[in-house]
Amino acid sequence: MQESTSLFSIMEQFAYRHPEWWLAAGAVLLLLMLLLLVQVRRYMMRTAEQRLIKQMITRTAVQFLPNVELPDEVEGAIHVDYLLLMPNGIVVVDIQNCRGILFGSDRTDTWSQLVGRKSYKFDNPLPFNQTRVQNIKLQLGEKVPVEGRVVFSSAGSFPKGVPKGVSMIDSLKNDLAHLEGNGDVQPVVKEGWEKLRSRARQVAPVRARERDLF
Repeated sequence: MQESTSLFSIMEQFAYRHPEWWLAAGAVLLLLMLLLLVQVRRYMMRTAEQRLIKQMITRTAVQFLPNVELPDEVEGAIHVDYLLLMPNGIVVVDIQNCRGILFGSDRTDTWSQLVGRKSYKFDNPLPFNQTRVQNIKLQLGEKVPVEGRVVFSSAGSFPKGVPKGVSMIDSLKNDLAHLEGNGDVQPVVKEGWEKLRSRARQVAPVRARERDLF
């Protein structure tokens, strides 16, 4: 008990003689708390967007496969964010979670992202999506309709118009309405879907392709 009292007295004397140390320690603690709050906010916003995307895809597709790898005779394997089974076709979906104001078109190589006063450049995602579409078409044959779609979360917006081949998450169902038909999955589409399911391997999301700036 005496040792504890003595230690407390030493600390009290040190604090009295060196108040700047305690101010510095308090500032460091406050900074760490702010950094923690920022990380928690980013995590909550990211997971909220992910839940919204999954909900909208569930409402749109008859069935879907999230985060899958498919064999590729050229590259070994390709990653697909979502494969959607629609009554009249299969859709290859790439997800982009970009915050802020977005600018781009299907004919430009580089797109822009404006977050506050900062501007970022990123590659046009449409050619990458079409590469996966062509790969899957080769695997399934010409009889199975396969389309591609790059889907952006609600965190961003295209004030000058959404590029061709792109959907915002809340417009995805309408954009794919032409594949709904009468609601019954066509036999050739079902056959192609089962072929993909047998080849697909589910994997974790690829963080490098999330483009998340929250």
